[in-house]
Amino acid sequence: MELKSFDDPTQYRNEVFAFLSANEAQYCLPLGLIDTMINKPETYPKAYLWALYEGDQIEGAAWMMPPHPIGLTVMPEDGIATLVREASRIPDAPKSVLGPKQQSDSFKDRWTALHRVSVKTMEQRIYKVTEVRQPFVVEGTIRPVEERDLTLLEDWNLRFSRDCGDEADPQQAREYAVAGIANRSRFLWTVDGEAVSMAGASGQTPSGIRINWVYTPDRLRGRGFASALVATLSRKLLSEGRQFCFLYTDQANPTSNNIYQKIGYVAVCDSAHHTFE
Repeated sequence: MELKSFDDPTQYRNEVFAFLSANEAQYCLPLGLIDTMINKPETYPKAYLWALYEGDQIEGAAWMMPPHPIGLTVMPEDGIATLVREASRIPDAPKSVLGPKQQSDSFKDRWTALHRVSVKTMEQRIYKVTEVRQPFVVEGTIRPVEERDLTLLEDWNLRFSRDCGDEADPQQAREYAVAGIANRSRFLWTVDGEAVSMAGASGQTPSGIRINWVYTPDRLRGRGFASALVATLSRKLLSEGRQFCFLYTDQANPTSNNIYQKIGYVAVCDSAHHTFE
């Protein structure tokens, strides 16, 4: 099995697009990342892009934008072995791996055996929605973030990262806040002028977009604010002509999984995020 590297995201898109778009919901993340690399190249100044071939046939794809996880598609076992060897040679060693559960688990097992590191795991699930239901009434309204929200976004970005078990990086939190305001890709649910919940939308795919950065401060949880925000934002994005909205959930959080299903989100597949410690 041959592993080919790409430097040009447009060339990479041309090579892997048909493979990824055949399962658009499952591969909403790489499709969105590739779109961002092409249209907003400053977002990811460094990227590793790979495709696996058996003869002329693509059998899998992988990508990494340090310090973010190395991402995988479904691929044969010998492809994972090839990718682990390649990732061990590059100067930016993966800090984590994200992908379909079977492939992510296999990469994790091979990586930890080779590098003798411990692992922290988050079992995830990918959902999609085509029609939003809103079977509840929650006070408040949605609005896009503004310049005055910069400090709030920085703080909530840090707290969101900690909730996800990721390393909290203040500089990165600020960069994401600045980008969210500039791109108008973050939204707040407000009650009487107070921001009570946050969500984002980014990563265009051929037919949809991914919901992310869903966060509510501890003291405000349990009131339905995030549910109302995700439902309203999803409906807005679909009304703009998209066929789907996608999102990832933590399977260890049954409350959020249940809420998203009530909104109309349907499970697509399971994923695993393994962090190397």
